[in-house]
Amino acid sequence: MTDDLGSTPKMLVKNVPAWADVMRDGQNLLLLVDGTLVQHSIKDGSEKKLRSLQPGEVPVDWAKEPDHIFTQIASATEIRIDKVDLASDQRETWQTFTPKHQQGAWLYVLQVSITPDGRWMLFNYQNQFGHFYASDTLR
Repeated sequence: MTDDLGSTPKMLVKNVPAWADVMRDGQNLLLLVDGTLVQHSIKDGSEKKLRSLQPGEVPVDWAKEPDHIFTQIASATEIRIDKVDLASDQRETWQTFTPKHQQGAWLYVLQVSITPDGRWMLFNYQNQFGHFYASDTLR
């Protein structure tokens, strides 16, 4: 198989990561593989593990500071956005969103976008509610 230029395309990664983005240097990819952030060289395919994320934590987007990313952790009742420094392994809670109506809530986060300065965030979420009916008059 060849591309439009007549050369055989190279596979950047062997397995599909849970999340991927080009790093700011343009020479590496940042991949989420089995809960670990991995720096993958576009040139030679070498990989370097950067850090593990907390259970259920996923990357969202890059922050304006070098080597900083925003991550999200969604629980049944809130969404927490953290700012993580990949170099020093430090993190700070950037924002926590708790829906006003908590009765029967189970948050299902569809997508999060955040500006690099962290000033504006947009995300879609669903509340999943169920109904339970009880009756002693049914036959």
